[in-house]
Amino acid sequence: SLARPELRARLTVPLSDRGVVRITGLGGLAHYDLRGPDPYFGDSLTAYETRLTVQGAYLLNADGFHLWREGERWSLMMGADGGSEFESGAFDEGLWGSVGIGLGFELPGRLQIAAGVSLEGTAHNGGLDVGPVGSFRWNVTDAFVVRNRGLGLQLEYRWSPRLELFTSGFRTTDRYALASSPCPVPVCAGPQNLDDLQLEDRMFLAGVGFEWKFSHSLRLAGEVGGVAWRKLRVRSDDLGTLVSRRGDPALYVEIRLELRP
Repeated sequence: SLARPELRARLTVPLSDRGVVRITGLGGLAHYDLRGPDPYFGDSLTAYETRLTVQGAYLLNADGFHLWREGERWSLMMGADGGSEFESGAFDEGLWGSVGIGLGFELPGRLQIAAGVSLEGTAHNGGLDVGPVGSFRWNVTDAFVVRNRGLGLQLEYRWSPRLELFTSGFRTTDRYALASSPCPVPVCAGPQNLDDLQLEDRMFLAGVGFEWKFSHSLRLAGEVGGVAWRKLRVRSDDLGTLVSRRGDPALYVEIRLELRP
């Protein structure tokens, strides 16, 4: 089982009629209650997460230029973020950072698409990974919206001006740097400590939820669903996967409170 409280703060700063910057900070922890007679999955594990994200967008066609449809908007989008995901004592090993650039397209009130590329580096292996990034939001009607949710989809229905209902299916992957641990005898010939261990928790979730707008400044969201598939593994950069476990199907519940100025 997993309990995961988080606190997130976000600030949006307009720079001009064409540019905007958004800064997001996040802090949280993940407490695992674990079962399994092996050296890595004991009774419990607590890992921590810190993250700072800076994103910017610049409107490219403020003069009204369009390729397909009058009123369309094209934007240059850039971002940088970094942080650490770590067990106590492994903050440095959990450090990571990334930068990205992309192009955004919008038909106001109807469609938003963004696509680009990111470059990410991690402290635990010292390498750089290049990968695609993207998102979309399609307002099918004034009340019905289809958008991505990470590596998945979310369908939203606006029941009333105050109540929004949604259903989603998506995949998540969390990775945490682990503190140095003795290498088990079947893996290592002699006694030694491993200081490049990483816990990977990958899940596929599906659920339903709501968002209730008490006022402009206060919103409450709730979600309940099932973890349809789950795999946890401990790996080492030098030795590969040391332990791999499949999780049973399980229930998940999420509650979020949002305050806006």
